[in-house]
Amino acid sequence: MLIPYGYPPQISLQQADFPPSLTPYLVQQEDVGSFWLVNTGHDILAFDRRTPFRVGSEPCRYSWVAANGRFKDPCSGSKFALDGTLIEEPAVRDLIAYPVTINKNGTITIYVDLDVDESLFAPRNTAE
Repeated sequence: MLIPYGYPPQISLQQADFPPSLTPYLVQQEDVGSFWLVNTGHDILAFDRRTPFRVGSEPCRYSWVAANGRFKDPCSGSKFALDGTLIEEPAVRDLIAYPVTINKNGTITIYVDLDVDESLFAPRNTAE
């Protein structure tokens, strides 16, 4: 994966600080806000906090529901698995994932794209 230096913004974290878990980590970064980080033990995933389904003019921020072991969008009711896959509509796509790399010394780099394509938040076209 070829990513231009300096864009999108890069966040570096240590893999040791985020051991494999069935619960995601909510990471707060002053310069880019917050995002979800998931370490499945096989993959490290990072997700934009905005739900990929817009109700009204602004996308909602979904949350983790520990009792159910999944993410839930409080505005639309859509539900997503720990790995970001859609498990219950009305959303029509998985969570928006950021590219992640891990180097040999255990540094995780997340390429946080602040300019996510707005079409990712479009409501489903029911005329199809």
